[in-house]
Amino acid sequence: MKPAWIKKANCKGANPDWFHPPEGEPGLKKHALKLCWECTVRDECFLYAMSFGQIDDQYGIYGGTTPQQRRQIRRYAGETYFMRGK
Repeated sequence: MKPAWIKKANCKGANPDWFHPPEGEPGLKKHALKLCWECTVRDECFLYAMSFGQIDDQYGIYGGTTPQQRRQIRRYAGETYFMRGK
């Protein structure tokens, strides 16, 4: 079941390769990040991605962040901080 906020997301209908760039195509994520930074539901999307936990969150741009950025945030804030609602 998809969260309700997805209907308002800028990425709805966008090229999925922008958000999950294939190996060797790092330039595609620039399009995703631009959409994210202008999106009204960016915060909801970010929290959604953070709720997955480090093991399940290895791919994709969510809430204007890359998997690497989310790993850094988890290390700083602590994994359980974002898992409280689960």
